[in-house]
Parts: sequence; structure tokens; C-alpha cells
Amino acid sequence: MIDTPQGVLVFDLDGTISDTSGDIVFSANEVRARAGLSELSPSQVLGNVGHGARFLVSHLIEAGEDDARVTPFLEQFWEHYAEHQTERSRPYPGIESQLLRLAKRYHLYVLSNKSDKAVHIELQKHRLAKYFCRAWGIDGELDEKKPHPEGIFKAMELSKVSADRAAMIGDMAPDYDAGRAAGVRVVWAKWGFGRLDDLAGEPDVIVETVDDLAESVERVFASGARL
Repeated sequence: MIDTPQGVLVFDLDGTISDTSGDIVFSANEVRARAGLSELSPSQVLGNVGHGARFLVSHLIEAGEDDARVTPFLEQFWEHYAEHQTERSRPYPGIESQLLRLAKRYHLYVLSNKSDKAVHIELQKHRLAKYFCRAWGIDGELDEKKPHPEGIFKAMELSKVSADRAAMIGDMAPDYDAGRAAGVRVVWAKWGFGRLDDLAGEPDVIVETVDDLAESVERVFASGARL
């Protein structure tokens, strides 16, 4: 890692760095089957991704998050997901070259609402962990999950970088909300799972394709102002 970064970039994982949709949908429909419910389409499952596994599972079994029935199905989801994780997931084509380019100027972090263990398995399996200073999930070092900005604040603290030189890069509403709460730029990964219509406002940068990521980030920081 470089000693004096020009800024900090905090990345979401699912739908931003890796296309994990196959793994998630596979385990989600296994939970549905065990609950005696019909299979969902990928879009139906992914519409509930980004807020943590309990949120996802509660919607899979058509219950509230506080419903006692969610816990056993959540355990089943993680057991099945752990058994099959990375069988169907792949880094988005071209993302590694973008990370390599960005890591030469910025400190990179991962902030995900999936489990801390699953975050590290995903990065290590696809040989991407080396590009990041730290990677956080919801049950590890941090106390809060997105949209809370704790992880972004932690990244800025560790790298000694102010908010005007930091950005949150993601594809879901919790990523946008966390970035706004932290007072940093928000970079939207249009190739991901989320929809711009779900956001409370406009991202600072909308990146159309993976291959445009590094150039878009560098341009917005070079401008000295938000786009």
C-alpha cells in the first residue's frame, strides 16, 4: 500500500466488485424451498439485497425482521451460502485492472453488509484482497452496518484523509446513504444490482461500465468539486 494516498475509496462488495448474484439467488431459493414457498426470480431476490442477510431472509420467508421465525431460516441461509460461496460468483470483468490502477494513488477499503467472514472469503477466493487496506462486514470490527457511515469514517481515520478526498463506491441505496451521511462523494456503479430510482438523491458520479471506473474517480477528484 502507498504511504501517502491522494484519497480514500470505500467499495461495496456485492454488485460493485463481484457479481455474487448466482450464489445469493441459489441460497435464497433454498431457504424458500425449506419454507414451502415457490422459487423467486433473480431480480426478485436481488431487490432485497444490500440491507443485510436478516433483511433478505425476512423477505424470503415473507415475515417481519423481528419475527422469531427468521432466525432459524437465517442460520440455514448462512449454512447453505457458506457451503456454496464462490461457486457462482465472479469479479466483474475488468474490475481487477481498475483496482490496480486506483491502488497506486488511493487507499482502498471494502465495506459490506454481508458477514465479515463471507467478505474475506469472497476477496481471497478471487485474489482481490491484496488491493485493500481493510475489508469489513457486519459482524466483525465495526458496530454498525450501512447506511451508518461508521465504516467510511474508520477508513478516513486509518488513512488520515479528510472527507473532501474520500468517496463511497456502490450500487445500492445503503451505499448512497452511507456516503451522504459521511459527507463524502458517492460514486454509483451502474453495472450492479441496484436502481437509481431507489436513491434519495443523485450520486456525484454515475459510472456506466467497469472500464470507466478509475477514470471517473480520478476526474471527479481532479476537479476539486463534485460533478
